[in-house]
Amino acid sequence: MGRVHLVGLEWERLSIQERIETDFRLGRHRELIGELSTLAAQHPTQGTWQAPLMLALYRSDRRTQALEVVQRLRRVLNDELCPEPSPRVWQLQRAILSGRCWRGRTR
Repeated sequence: MGRVHLVGLEWERLSIQERIETDFRLGRHRELIGELSTLAAQHPTQGTWQAPLMLALYRSDRRTQALEVVQRLRRVLNDELCPEPSPRVWQLQRAILSGRCWRGRTR
C-alpha cells in the first residue's frame, strides 16, 4: 500500500472513532452495538474496537455480553501469540465486574 492510501485509512479510522465518541456522549449506546460488533469482528485483535463495544454493551444492560468480548479478545490474542489486552480493556472489565458505570474514554 502506498503512503497516501495509508494516511487516508488512518483519517477514516479517526473519523469513525470521533463519530462513535459523539454517539456515546449523546447516549446512543444501543445504536452503536451493531456497528461496533462489525468493527470488532473485522479487527479481532484491536482493543480500539473491542473496548467501545464492551462499553456500549455494558451501558445497554448487557453486562454478560460485554464481559464475553474480553474473553473472546483474550482467546484471539493467545491464539495469535500476541500480548494480553491493553490496560484500558482490563480497566473496563474491572469496572463492569464491579458494577461501576465506567466513564472513561472509549478509545
